[in-house]
Amino acid sequence: MLAGWIMRRAGKEPGAGKKRPPARRRKARPAVTILIAAAVPVVLIAIYGAAVVWTDVAWFDELGYTNVYWTRIWARLALGGAGGVIFLAVFFSNVMLARRLSPRIRRVAGGDGGADILELVPTEDRIVQKVLLAVSLVLAFFFSLGTGGLWQQVLLLLYRTPFGYTDPIFGRDASFFVFTLPVIGALVSFLGLTLVLTFIGALLVYVFDRAAMIDERKRLRLAPHVKGHLSSLAAGALLLKAAGYVISAWELVLSPRGVVFGASYADVHAELPVLRVLAAVSVISALMLLVNIHYRGWRLPIVAVGLLVFVWIAAGQIYPAVVQQYRVSPNEARVERPYIEENIAATRWAYGLNRVTSRPFPAEGALTPADVDANQATIDNIRLWDPRPLLSTLMQIQEIRLYYTFRDVDVDRYVIDGQYRQAMLAARELDQSKLQPESKTWVNLHLTYTHGYGAVVARVNAATGEGLPDLFVLDIPP
Repeated sequence: MLAGWIMRRAGKEPGAGKKRPPARRRKARPAVTILIAAAVPVVLIAIYGAAVVWTDVAWFDELGYTNVYWTRIWARLALGGAGGVIFLAVFFSNVMLARRLSPRIRRVAGGDGGADILELVPTEDRIVQKVLLAVSLVLAFFFSLGTGGLWQQVLLLLYRTPFGYTDPIFGRDASFFVFTLPVIGALVSFLGLTLVLTFIGALLVYVFDRAAMIDERKRLRLAPHVKGHLSSLAAGALLLKAAGYVISAWELVLSPRGVVFGASYADVHAELPVLRVLAAVSVISALMLLVNIHYRGWRLPIVAVGLLVFVWIAAGQIYPAVVQQYRVSPNEARVERPYIEENIAATRWAYGLNRVTSRPFPAEGALTPADVDANQATIDNIRLWDPRPLLSTLMQIQEIRLYYTFRDVDVDRYVIDGQYRQAMLAARELDQSKLQPESKTWVNLHLTYTHGYGAVVARVNAATGEGLPDLFVLDIPP
């Protein structure tokens, strides 16, 4: 100490003149290296994402549909955010409720008659709370990804229009099954999975806090509120299961079970009543779980779950199969006739064939010049060319470059020279496999030879003097 005081008075520190190693610099370099190494892929991914977004925005802007692109983006973000927030609120609030209001059970002493005296000990642990929050955020992130993928179904629901066709089984407009039912099913599935994971999370917290434990007698011991909390979550899950059975009943109109697509005899007379019974049993089971909160033991929950499983196996699986095998299959044509007729009627309505009227057209053999003059437009559009030989001919005379090809010939109608005419056309498409090997460079394959060039349009009823098709549009450039 004296030597140190003398050196400080002399303006020197102990160890002066010795070069100290740059400890801080040596410690900082690995941290900076790790930070840079972690930042480089993040920056590259961000640049790639920005390039993709910019390209899409430029493409939609060129077509005049920029609002469509941003609507898709904002709809996905809004639905994803809503789904994540809802899951986070339900899951985190319940696990925190289980954490804060379900203390551990501690044995104090033995009471009269050998019964244990238990004491409730509240617990506070910020580390556990942070872990629960982290788990909740991770699960909410994945839920947000799933709900964000429903943006198209939700937008279709918001801007739906009635079809004008009423379903004969449920009396609902057909648009309900196309636009509304998928969203309802997705919502029920989302809420059901949320409650199931919440139930598991709360149960794990109770086990961790020893509010739920197995005693020396191999019996389950619960703190008083644990049973009420878990029973409420299970009852909510059963109510959502009942809603799922109702949705399954509506989905019978899309059933592939019968001879035609849609609800069949077994669906209407066996599956539909069973699903309604299962929905009612699910509601009753949920009520039994809630009632059991005020009673000791687990007899009511076991009876509720057992009843639901029994009805599902006996009525939901066996009964429809028996009806199909012994009621429908022996006389399927007669039994399924009303449903086949409904299917045909719905198909005719969907294609607009229900508005078609039949009129007799006598095929008389007498054809006069006046008839020809009166139907000149029809005669001028009588197709003489067959697509198959025309395709072969176009490949010979109009490919022009080795790397172009024609894949098919279509028939369409256009206004040409002021007349509505039938025409045959083929798109000149690119076939990169026909490029020379030395021409198959990255630049050529990705930037130069990327698309076809124009189309060829031919008259349907004319040919040149050489027997070739008479072309409206030809050559490069067209």
